[in-house]
Amino acid sequence: AKLLRVDHICKFLMTDFKEMNFNETFDFVFAMGVLDYIKEPFDFIKKMVQLANESVMVSFPSKKGLIQLLRRQVFLKLKNCPVFFYSKNDVEQIARYTGEKDYTIEKLSKDYFLTIFIRANK
Repeated sequence: AKLLRVDHICKFLMTDFKEMNFNETFDFVFAMGVLDYIKEPFDFIKKMVQLANESVMVSFPSKKGLIQLLRRQVFLKLKNCPVFFYSKNDVEQIARYTGEKDYTIEKLSKDYFLTIFIRANK
């Protein structure tokens, strides 16, 4: 941020998102490369929705594919770090759990991309 001279508009925190209390909401809330490591994603995504004024954007790694099998083996066996993968149905259930009705799920090469559009009157 300093190198690009945007440090005056950026704030970086290293903390547990689920434990944080926010005194503000945000127009856009997103998580890319995060859900790979979240065992229980339902309340995590619901909190994102509660913090968003306009939309929430989240990437979910797909269950299918050789790369996912290799990642699971490498992360769990070599690094002792569980990694989680999702089907389209899993992503659909998570989206519905938030209570929001307006969302899209797109299939990218090895991910699902969920966009939840927030109702104007929360």
